[in-house]
Amino acid sequence: MDQPLSCESLGTVEELRQALKDREQRIELLERLVEEKNRRIEELASQLDKYRSVMHLPRFDARQPKGGVTVRKERGWGVSAEPVQTLEVLAKTTFQKYPKPQR
Repeated sequence: MDQPLSCESLGTVEELRQALKDREQRIELLERLVEEKNRRIEELASQLDKYRSVMHLPRFDARQPKGGVTVRKERGWGVSAEPVQTLEVLAKTTFQKYPKPQR
């Protein structure tokens, strides 16, 4: 059977208040840490979405259907340059030189 608790086993009221205060401070600290980590996760997820919008990266999350086929239209690489010619054509190409003004 459970033994009744005596005042001596619980400690003084001041000790209990201090223990409760310590616990509350620890809870507040942990809640702040969780909030900070959640903000960081949101920031990183936002950056990842930005990179995925310009780079052709596969999704590795629950939203991707089985078999690797995505429902959404695939976007191409986010490169805004002219197509690269073959190396042979580039090697034979001469570019116009523009002289710098003398200062």
